[in-house]
Amino acid sequence: MDGSIWHFDDVDDEFLAAPNYPQPEPEHDDHDPLDPTQPMLGGHHTPTHQEHDTNDDEDTGDDEDTEHWSPDKGFPDPTGAVRVWMTPTFDLQRVRVSLNWRHKLTHSSLDEAFGIIFMAINAIYHQGGHRLPSPDPLPAEPYPGPFGWHTLQLADREHAKVDAELTALGDTEPTTWIGHHTTATAYDNALTITLGIFGQPISATFDPQWLATNIRSSDITKAVKTAYKRARTKHTPPTVTFGKRELLTRKHDQITRNLLATFRHGIEL
Repeated sequence: MDGSIWHFDDVDDEFLAAPNYPQPEPEHDDHDPLDPTQPMLGGHHTPTHQEHDTNDDEDTGDDEDTEHWSPDKGFPDPTGAVRVWMTPTFDLQRVRVSLNWRHKLTHSSLDEAFGIIFMAINAIYHQGGHRLPSPDPLPAEPYPGPFGWHTLQLADREHAKVDAELTALGDTEPTTWIGHHTTATAYDNALTITLGIFGQPISATFDPQWLATNIRSSDITKAVKTAYKRARTKHTPPTVTFGKRELLTRKHDQITRNLLATFRHGIEL
């Protein structure tokens, strides 16, 4: 344990709230009106001296066991200023920001801290990417009449035509995913979260003017949670655009299956 002082997403620190930025809508699943460490819905909770005594260090030491690290311990940045818990499906579970994050990030920034964490999350959960699907096969249509030399010749001619088209393609656009990045903000654009086309976290961009105010660690965690939730809600899954080569290959396969389906009409050689 390095003596870090942490803020969990449900514990306030000693700083006053930012006066110039509206607060995000309260998340009802996080607010407990009976919890004295949480802000009141009508204003900001002011930590007492006793709270400072009991909340000086929320780090138990288990999270720093890098030798036996696993995703359930959260993804930390190298400075220990930020830690994020996220599922393999990119659902944000929890955010923790050190109460002395400014000191820890003297030679870095919150943008970089979250960027490194998001890269680590993608390296663990997004290793194989998303496999491109093949186009659905075309229905088999038997040739007229029974299977025979005439149907073999017809299939050969159709195969040759498709093969010639494949050869003439040269370099062409392959099958690809088509989608857009999704962005969402919190605290009146003080923070922007960007997601990739598959809904994976890409970046967190903070307004330097907002960070220069007397914001609390809890403001940062709540801003991240709010913006991330909004981005995930806005996100639209990507679609697939099939390349000409893949579509011609599908046609080639259909011709073969057309020939096989002709056996249903009998054999005449």
